[in-house]
Amino acid sequence: MFAVRRLKPEDAQLAERAINVLKPARERDYKDVTADRMRDFLAEEKNVLIVALKERSPVGFVLAYLLDRVDRNQTMVLLYEVMVSDRHRGHGCGRKMINELKRIGGELNAMEVWVLTDKSNSAAIGLFESTGARRAGDDDLMFVYEADSFS
Repeated sequence: MFAVRRLKPEDAQLAERAINVLKPARERDYKDVTADRMRDFLAEEKNVLIVALKERSPVGFVLAYLLDRVDRNQTMVLLYEVMVSDRHRGHGCGRKMINELKRIGGELNAMEVWVLTDKSNSAAIGLFESTGARRAGDDDLMFVYEADSFS
């Protein structure tokens, strides 16, 4: 079974370990994933990092951000990333972390938790549907401005 909890600034070393162990090297920059960086990150209430532990070792994480709305006095929760170690996929780890995020959203009176994924990512789609998510529409598109286009 997995223990799941939202990390706080005092959990900075665990956060560093979780990111460095679970996030593929091609998706992270080692120099930025330090305990000091994680402490600063976790000190921001709008940043949510939930970690799944098995025998005190990180086996999964959910990264989310609380977003203010301009038109109502509620936040939205952007479920930005779900990562579960290969060995622990399909055993309920992702579901447990997402359910914890939903619980936090309810506690904060958030209007919704939302997530983007690719149509080809059947594992993610299955996970999101198994935790009660519904597709918002078939015509959604996501556009990205790369850093080199900022100037």
